[in-house]
Amino acid sequence: MRALVAARPLQDMAAAITQWLAGQAPLGRTGCVGLQLRIERDWQNYIRRKKVAERIDSSREMVTTNPHVILGKLRRTPAFAETTTVWACCDEGDLTVPKSELRRIAADHGLKLLFKTDLPAEIVLPDSPIKRSMIDYALCRNLPCYVGLTRSSFSNSLFNEARWNGEGSEHWAYNRAGEMLVRR
Repeated sequence: MRALVAARPLQDMAAAITQWLAGQAPLGRTGCVGLQLRIERDWQNYIRRKKVAERIDSSREMVTTNPHVILGKLRRTPAFAETTTVWACCDEGDLTVPKSELRRIAADHGLKLLFKTDLPAEIVLPDSPIKRSMIDYALCRNLPCYVGLTRSSFSNSLFNEARWNGEGSEHWAYNRAGEMLVRR
């Protein structure tokens, strides 16, 4: 099964970014992981509506858009003790927290946070946020470890595709109750 397949140029770009990331840190929990940093404006509005409509059970689920909480859960999870670098899957144009502040928060947790805008000049990204999201999706398919949330169609598609195809990538969720990530 292939839940989403990016056009060949976007897949090629994701492969180039994966190669660049591998030069920054080893790929996987002992180096670089992909993280759906779902803290954008649209997600914050969605969560506000859902919390009221569904009365989310906080004993089972922790819904947050707080980067301190998300990165803290990653850092407190023993399996991620050696993680050094996080690729941020997000719509940078819709962030409500400046990237400089997000980098400082990540550094407080001993992590280096990388965004699409950190890529070298030879990797020219499309202007379209949808195409950039498809690049993130294709990139995360290439990574051995991904952290997302169970309420996201992006994360669920990645997880289901890996599971159904028997791929060995690890998928973790940060929106479950507790102080650490939960393996899916």
